[in-house]
Order: sequence, then C-alpha cells, then structure tokens
Amino acid sequence: MGAVDPGTPTQREHHVREHQGGVEKGHYEVSVAIVETHLLPAVRAKPDATVLADGMSCRIQLDDLAGVPALHLAELLAIRIGA
Repeated sequence: MGAVDPGTPTQREHHVREHQGGVEKGHYEVSVAIVETHLLPAVRAKPDATVLADGMSCRIQLDDLAGVPALHLAELLAIRIGA
C-alpha cells in the first residue's frame, strides 16, 4: 500500500478540489503529510479493522492513499442492524 504521488492528484482529489472551490497550492501535500503521521500507519497496522470516517475527505484519503475502505457511521449502523 504505497502513497499516491501528490504531484498527480487522483480523480477524486480533483472532485474534492472542485467541490471545495479549489485548494491552495501546498494544501494537498500538507494534508497527505498529516494523514501519514498517525492515521494511515494505524489503519495499515490493522488491515482487518472496520474503519469509521464520517468526513468525505477522510474517506477519500483513506481509500486513495492506503487502499482502505472506510464507512460512514450511518453505513456502519445500517450494516449492524441489518437494514
């Protein structure tokens, strides 16, 4: 599970940038650096864990940078109650 080259944003990163009205130069790199300090190492250490992330950007980063699918709380609750 390698990191995505921040010089070539993914399709979803482009979508997020458009949705947010654009991202200033350097913010993507800072975001990747932050998520690589604790969050991504933690989820990589437990590949069978269920990962909960309510924010769209968090779910996109987890998927794009680590190949880790994350669930929104509503999705997790629906699964648990069998909805």
